[in-house]
Amino acid sequence: RVFREAYRVLRPQGRLIVADIVSEKTLPAALRQNLDAWAACVGGALKREDYLAAIEQAGFTEIRVTSEKEFYVETGTEGEMARLMSITVEAHKVDG
Repeated sequence: RVFREAYRVLRPQGRLIVADIVSEKTLPAALRQNLDAWAACVGGALKREDYLAAIEQAGFTEIRVTSEKEFYVETGTEGEMARLMSITVEAHKVDG
């Protein structure tokens, strides 16, 4: 819904730039339900491919990741780590 609203309010030829945290794969339930992980903006991280698909489904084109930095967090299962990425995405609204 956020990306659809951003698309709606942008002028024709407008540009969206957003920074967020995404994951390599679906996060384990223990991490998704951890309040500290949510407070750290990690618990609700979408899979990278799903995040970019949501931007495209909202109508944006020319979608590109302009920066990406990976980091790891504990999943709540002993010794298990989840790979996350801080990404910046640029996308364009081409129609009016």
